[in-house]
Amino acid sequence: MTKRDRWVIRPATTRYWAYRAVIQAHMNKNGWTVGTKLTITFYIPMAKTWSQKKKDIMNKMFHDQVPDTDNLIKAFLDSTLSQDKKVAEIHAYKFWSVTPSIEIEL
Repeated sequence: MTKRDRWVIRPATTRYWAYRAVIQAHMNKNGWTVGTKLTITFYIPMAKTWSQKKKDIMNKMFHDQVPDTDNLIKAFLDSTLSQDKKVAEIHAYKFWSVTPSIEIEL
């Protein structure tokens, strides 16, 4: 995100703010607090244009495209924590999936 995003609405920025709102609502609802170790697994949706055969092959395989894992982690932590200094250790994974989701393990 850049300062320009304050007055120019881009799809990527809009998706980020929507993602952040969903994560914050979920965490506030469940009263989750972060410990010192965190494992996050991101399940990224496959393209709708992919054939069923390709989807079957790629399901649960490592995701090797954008968004980068570090960007996913940053967006997640910015959405859930006012201060990420509470997290001392992070393990993150990203996989292709038929059903997109995020798994969190403390």
